[in-house]
Amino acid sequence: MEAVRSRKETVVILFFWLIFGGMVVMSMVNLALKSGESGQGAATGPQEAVSIEERIREVKAYLKENPDSAEALVALGDLYFESNQVDEGIEVFRKAEKIEPGSVHIQNDLGMLYQKKGKYDLAIEKFRTALKLDPSHLNSLFHIGLIYRYNLGDNKKALEAFEELLSKNPEPRVARMAAEEVEKIKAEGGS
Repeated sequence: MEAVRSRKETVVILFFWLIFGGMVVMSMVNLALKSGESGQGAATGPQEAVSIEERIREVKAYLKENPDSAEALVALGDLYFESNQVDEGIEVFRKAEKIEPGSVHIQNDLGMLYQKKGKYDLAIEKFRTALKLDPSHLNSLFHIGLIYRYNLGDNKKALEAFEELLSKNPEPRVARMAAEEVEKIKAEGGS
């Protein structure tokens, strides 16, 4: 059952996304102006890191006024993920999960962060939850296969995950990557 948002909640969410979108546009304009002044291409490296840190501060400021905004928590978690701040990302996504436990995005990103952290059982659990919520979210199944293959060394379970993924007609890029993994496992005698 889907909850109906009140008019006030809708306005707050719209306001947040307008502010967030404005920040992104302003960041892009700022980067374009800086690259134009220096005669170089798009900014990378430290300038990009500063931009992410600035966006993190802005979303945190928004969250001080709206601590239960799942959308803002997800945005902050995504920024932490982007900047490889794994522990912070896990903490924020766990808060978001309490507000919206049925979010595939939250479950999938928690899985990816737990995978980065080396907590493979928790990662698999979150990817499986994402799949239960949305059986067509095949990237979660792909990550399960990768964890079994490369992190846990269980080619049998990896092969099962990749073959299940291929049976569900994934997008071509994911299908190609899964098929390559299946070929590698079979070439190693792991069929």
